[in-house]
Amino acid sequence: MDKHVKLGCCIPGGSFMPQGVASTGSAPLDNIVAGCRLVAESGFDYAEVTVGAAMALSDQEAERAATENLGIECFNSFIPGKYKILGSPEDYAAALEFVRAASKRAKQLGGRLIVLGSGSARALPEGMSTEDAKALFARFCAEAAEIMRGYGLVLALEPLCAAECNFINTLAEGAEIVRRVSAPNFGLLADAYHMYRAGEPSEEVKKYADMLCHIHVAEPPERVFPGKNGGDYLRGLAHALLDAGYRGGVTAECSFGADIGAEFCAAREFMAEIFGQ
Repeated sequence: MDKHVKLGCCIPGGSFMPQGVASTGSAPLDNIVAGCRLVAESGFDYAEVTVGAAMALSDQEAERAATENLGIECFNSFIPGKYKILGSPEDYAAALEFVRAASKRAKQLGGRLIVLGSGSARALPEGMSTEDAKALFARFCAEAAEIMRGYGLVLALEPLCAAECNFINTLAEGAEIVRRVSAPNFGLLADAYHMYRAGEPSEEVKKYADMLCHIHVAEPPERVFPGKNGGDYLRGLAHALLDAGYRGGVTAECSFGADIGAEFCAAREFMAEIFGQ
């Protein structure tokens, strides 16, 4: 484990948007290269990219991106909404096939971790009990983690607020799935925005310190860049994480304004301050 927290940033493109809203744009390779370079120039340790952007690359573009030293370590927005994990057996199998393809691409681009938020893909369908959904979803996570282990990748489960998904909305609910699966490369993600929306205090992360493998930060409640409005909730979160001994990645996943270069730098400066970097 790293001795210090590593600070990262999502490249522009809306990874924080509810699934199905964000777009990869018309030139995914150019977007990825330009975004990753801006992240690096702003002083971040790594870049985080959507799986959709990575999968939009042709094989030739992916080969080129792999040689660009882009500093991509993490991916989010994992399973497209058209694959219903809790749907038919055919949907379930198709989702696992996508895991295989996405894992291969993420490894090719230098990734070490993929975030499983994917609210539309994991939504609880009408008529399915929560207990049945937990059992099936835990099975999916176990099978996905096993696939990803072959590529040296970690799977991070992200609880989403109720406005974005009707299933697994709190750290406690996410932790239950992580414990059921009990895989060495499957852990829990804490997202400051979703925690805030769910009414979870920043100190809540201490309860799950042993399974946290990744963090997302944005300034609640507007989801703007960290520190824009003082960052009180994020200061509390950083204090709790450091006190619990967390030493993984912390990614700024938020909206930015027109002066994105300046805001990237401001976000990085604030994150470095509260995490003692």
